[in-house]
Order: sequence, then C-alpha cells, then structure tokens
Amino acid sequence: MKRKQVTAACLMAATMLFSGCTPNISEYAARAQQAGKSFWEGETTDAMAQDSDAAATADDETSVAGETQNVSTGTDTAAATNEWQDSAAATDDEIQGGTTATGGEAQHGDTAATADSEMPAAGETQTDTATESAAATAPQIPALMTEVTDSVYEAYAQKSDAFTGKLAGHDRLSRAENAALTAVLSQKEYGDKTLCLQNMAKYDSNANESFLLMFESTPLTARGRISGDLWYYDGESARLLEKGIVVTGLQQVTGIGNPFVILETEVSGKKQAAVWTVKDQKCEKLLEDAETIEATKDGVCTFYPAEKTVYDPLVSEWDSAEETVPVYYERTADGFAERSYRELTASEYLAYVSAEDSDEEAQAWKEKLEEQFYTQTDENTEYTYWFYAIGEDKIAYRCREAGQSVGQEEGIDHAVAKYSWCISSLDQGKLTKASETISGDGFFFPSRLEQEEALESLEDIPNEFTKNRLNKVQKTARAAVGQAVAQILEVQEYPDDALCFAETADYDGNGKKETFAAIGRYDGAFGAPVCDLWFVGADGAVLEEENFAFKELEKLGSAFVLYRGYEVSGVSDMLFGVQEQGAVRLLKQMGHFELDDDGDLMAWTAGTEAAPGYYDISLRTLTEYRLEEIREKELLQYKNGKAVLKSILRQVGSDSGKIQILSGENDRIHVNLSDAEGSWYETWKVENDRLVLTDSGEGSVKEVHESGDVSGQNAVSQNSAVSEREADSISENNAAASDRTGSIGTKSVTKSGQKSENGTESPAFDFSAPDGTAKETQTEQE
Repeated sequence: MKRKQVTAACLMAATMLFSGCTPNISEYAARAQQAGKSFWEGETTDAMAQDSDAAATADDETSVAGETQNVSTGTDTAAATNEWQDSAAATDDEIQGGTTATGGEAQHGDTAATADSEMPAAGETQTDTATESAAATAPQIPALMTEVTDSVYEAYAQKSDAFTGKLAGHDRLSRAENAALTAVLSQKEYGDKTLCLQNMAKYDSNANESFLLMFESTPLTARGRISGDLWYYDGESARLLEKGIVVTGLQQVTGIGNPFVILETEVSGKKQAAVWTVKDQKCEKLLEDAETIEATKDGVCTFYPAEKTVYDPLVSEWDSAEETVPVYYERTADGFAERSYRELTASEYLAYVSAEDSDEEAQAWKEKLEEQFYTQTDENTEYTYWFYAIGEDKIAYRCREAGQSVGQEEGIDHAVAKYSWCISSLDQGKLTKASETISGDGFFFPSRLEQEEALESLEDIPNEFTKNRLNKVQKTARAAVGQAVAQILEVQEYPDDALCFAETADYDGNGKKETFAAIGRYDGAFGAPVCDLWFVGADGAVLEEENFAFKELEKLGSAFVLYRGYEVSGVSDMLFGVQEQGAVRLLKQMGHFELDDDGDLMAWTAGTEAAPGYYDISLRTLTEYRLEEIREKELLQYKNGKAVLKSILRQVGSDSGKIQILSGENDRIHVNLSDAEGSWYETWKVENDRLVLTDSGEGSVKEVHESGDVSGQNAVSQNSAVSEREADSISENNAAASDRTGSIGTKSVTKSGQKSENGTESPAFDFSAPDGTAKETQTEQE
C-alpha cells in the first residue's frame, strides 16, 4: 500500500511540475499525497477531480497585482488585468515582455485548470519503474524559486529599479517561462538559495525566448550585490551566455523594433555594459565596450569611458578622467547604427534657440549663450567650440579650454587643454532653457567610428599659419631671415610642415642684424604651435628655450623682442634683448608684458595679479619709472581732483589713514587703499589736466626709490609687489638665475630726458654702444 501511495504522489508532483505550477509546488505536493492515499483506498477518481477543481478555482482567483505593464505601449493596466481575469486560460502567445528601461509588460502563463486538464485520466496507469524514472530525471527546483522569503525580496526590491522581468517564487510564471527555467535547471544544478530573474519576449519575432539571470541570495542580502550566470532560452533549449558576473542592471526594452536586453555589469571595479539581441535565432552581444547604456525613443545612448579629456602639449599626451562621453544609436533590422549628424556653425546652433522678443528671460539666456560662444579669451584661458546636430531632435557642442588655469585645476603648473561637451534635446525643433540637457568632460564626437578621424583633423594647420610654414618661409622671407633659418636647420632638423616665426633687426646697434625665431609643430589637440625658441647672432644658432607653447613673437621698440606664450608657473611671456652679441632674457621675475597707450612697457610679476611695473623702452633703454609718495592735496591741482579725492575717501569711510598716493614720472598716479578685509589699488592717468582711471585691482603699489639689476639676475623692487608673501615669491624667482643674464645695472629713473625732484638727472641704459654693451647715459633736459 505504501509503495502505491508514493507512486501516485510522484505521478501527481511530476504532472504539476511540468504544467507550469512551480511557485505553488508545496500546495500541489500536499494534494498529491492526498491523491495517493485515495488511490490506495479506491477513491482515485474523486480525489483527482476534487483537486483539479480546487486548483482551477484557486488559479482563477489569483491576483495579478505584482505583474507589471509596459508604459510605452499605452496599454491600460486595469484593462489588461480584466482581460486576464476574464480569460479561461492565459496562453504563451500573450508573452510579449516589454520595457523601455522602466517596466515590463504583463506576462501570463497557462492557468492551473489548463495544467490539470492535461493530467492522465483516472483509469490510466503507468508502471512503477516509469514513474520512478520520471521523478528521478526531473530537475530539482531550488527553494527560493518556489517561494521568495520577505527578507530576500526586500533586498532585491532595493535594486529593482535597475532590473526588469519576473522573479521566480514571487511572480507567477507562465508555462513557457517554467519551461525556460526547467531547461536551465536541467543543464546546471543550483542550490536552494539561488534566485531566478527572467525576461521573456519574442526577441526574434518567432517563438517565446527568454534571458534568465540565476543569482545567489546571500551576496544580495549581505552586500546588496547581484552576481551569477546569464542564460538564454530559445524556446527549446538553454545556453549559458555569461558565467559568474556581477550584474548592476538588466533591462528588457520593447517598442523599438524587436525587443532587446541591456546588461550592465561590474568588472574589477569598472562598469561595463552591452546589449543582447536575437537575430535568426542566434543571440548576439553588441556595443559591449560601453560603460553604461540607456534606452531612448528610437534606440540607445551609449556612454563610453572618456579616454581623452586633458591634453598636455609639453609631453604630447592625453590624460583620461573618470567621465564618459555619449554616442547615440538607432535601432535597425540588423541591430544598431550610429545616428546621423552634421556639423553646425555657432550662428546655426544659436538659430535653434527659441527666444521671442517679448520674453526677456529667454532673450537674456540667448545673449548669455552668444557671449559664451563668441568669447575666445577670458582671463588667460582660450575657448574653442565645435557644434553638431544629431539626428533631428538633438544639438550638441564640444568645448576646448586652454590655459594655465586649466592646468592648475588638474594639478599641473603649465597650460593644458581640457575638453568638455553638452547635448540638448530639442522641444518641437527648438532649444529652450528648459530643454533636457546632459554634459560632461571628455573629447566628444557624434560618431564613435569617426572619432579617430576627428582627432586627426585637429592637426590640420589653420589658414592663419599658412605664411608661417617652414618651407614657405625659406622661399619667401627676406635674405637675413632665410640665412638665419638655414643656420638653425644645420643644428636641428624640422619637417617641412613645421611652423616658423622670426624677427630680424639690429637689436644691439652694432651694425649687424640678429634674428629671434620660434620653430616647431602645430599641436592641434592643444590648438597652438609648440616651438623651440632660437637666437641667431655672431656665434651662430643658439637654442634659448625648448617646447614652448607659443602664441606670438613681437618686436618691442628697437632693442627688444617678446616671446608670447601660454603660462608655465605663472610665466606666459619672455622678454629678450641683445648684449655682447648674445641674447639676454630680461626681467625674469615678470610673467606678462604689455605696452600702454604711451608706448611704455608694463610688466606683471609672475604668478600674481598685482599692479604692473612701468618701464621706458624708448631709445634702446629699459628703465623703471620712479614712484614717490605725495599728499592728498596734490590731487586738487587737477580739474577733477576734488571729485576723485572724494571718491577715494568714500571707499575707506573718509579715513585718510587708509590711503597712500604715489606719483610716477610717467604721468601715472597710484592710490593704495585698505580696510579690515584687505587692500586694493587704483591707477589714474593724467590727461589734459584731468585724472582718468586706467587700472584697479587687489593688492598695493610699492614706492620705487632705487632698484638694482633689471636684467633678470637680481631682484628688482617693483611697484607690482602686492604683499609680503608675493615679495617672498619674487625673491625666490630672482634667486634662480641663468648663466647669461647680462650686466645691465640701473637705478630707478624718471622718464628719459627729465630730472627727478631733487634736480639730479635720471640714468638710463643704452643698448646702442658699438661694442654691444649697455652703458649708463645722462640725457639732457628737454
């Protein structure tokens, strides 16, 4: 009797298992046991019928509250629920799976009534051997796949936003989904703590296929980590796709051609993503080098690691960042294809901006964009933009910032180039302030396939440098320049497409011409030439500086040359003169130079934003103007002096003890102001017996009584010192002098040809001596 009872129980359990009733296996096991008992007592027919009716009734009352609907299809949730409840039995044809990265369409299997109707009639019997064989070959269903505990599901629910599909043991599976699960378990045995997440759909427009993620519950509950195996079921058999992976997201996407799955994983702490599709009943993994992937209305947006973000021109190397750059793909019959794009000009980009004349806020925003795109330089940082239209509903731009301030942000003491991007979605073909926008750092180009070509195109030499191509300079330059370049090429080889900038003159007044030259390559990633700086004189070609991020070679007066470049440790410009037939770098502690309206040289201390020092460079001299303190009442001699003095005192609460007034012999008056928060200065120029404000800033201007060597060897007491800290910095800079500095001694002087207040004539420094040396001269009073 016991043997027959067991046989009947096994028969019932096997029938229910293959009928798609796995989640309720404990309930059916109890029914099978009762059926076995009835079978021994001769009541088999009634017992089986009773259980079948009960199962049908139970399944008809099954709630579908846990099932999800695909929002993108527009299917009404309530309607779908009523349709399922009114149906006598759900069929596998209803399994269309579907999300657009947010949810899945409801999937329904056959009802328990259908499953029970396929059981053998009461009068049919099988041998004990056949029954035992069927029970032995049936795969073991892990416990959590029959019923997920509350604690495990709570841990999964915290991750569920990144996942779609049905969780076995929690969501009701259809017959096809049970078949897929059985196919996997028949190939690999999993323990009782294993969970199964399944996404079933007609991925290839044929049979129901499924992607199944088998993962352990222990890492999930302990560390919030989902790790396991990914399987694919083709409707008949299962195949292992990926083994032992850490999964951070699994999304089924429908409504864009054939359904597909986005898989996001983590490998050695780095994010990876890919798309799994099915074509011709073959499973394919696409876009697998992406870091993350998001579904869009017509395909996907892939985010790749930003391998090129910061470019250092001095070493010609890119630095990556923990950022990503996007590329958009549209769904096609063959998989995915990059979205089309076209290049735009700044004006074409701005034409997308919606700004009615009556909308002041929109107009202000458009003006801000115009200022952004048309501003090429801002505080020693240069900006370059590239614009694109992506498909018909997105516009984008790439930005390059170049300058030392960019380098400082990256912990680099010289100018570098940094790339960033911004992509906006159009609203009915227009860009508004409220448009959806994404942005980030990295070199962006709409096509990943053409990105290398885009990088190479940066190296195309701009038309503005056509005249500076080395081969053209050799053919068209004046004889003196051509000879100097030839001497340089004897020492150092350069390619024909190198750039050459040269200035030739008799800088020391000895009757012989000397040449300063910059020769190097155009660095497209940085956006400027990177050159070596040369001097060619009586001793031949001498290399003065290597690898200089170059802007311009400018002749100042008749005796000086200025190399303008991008900042390195606060130095962007280098001033040179010629002494003893050799090049001499002057005012080394200065980082930037400009000429004022009067032709005087203004020099700023390297690494500071202090007031500049003023130098006379006329008549081959380099002399610093004397600055001496004067009293407040001396401002009253000017027509607007009283108003200027009142405005000055107003800034310090009429406390004259907080101001200092310095007068220079170059018609400049400097006013130092201070309060509890700090100090600042104003510089006024005397014009037509009136005071005109020309400069202001933080810090203070120092008196200049006497100064030493202005050649760059020794410290010079500059009126650009702004604080004790900056003064210390200047001393440190001056301590590092090169071998060739030139003995160009000087004292603080008034403008050439004038006398100081005590009646002594001011010394200047003459670079025109026949022997090439600088000598102190006395000039007659004009």
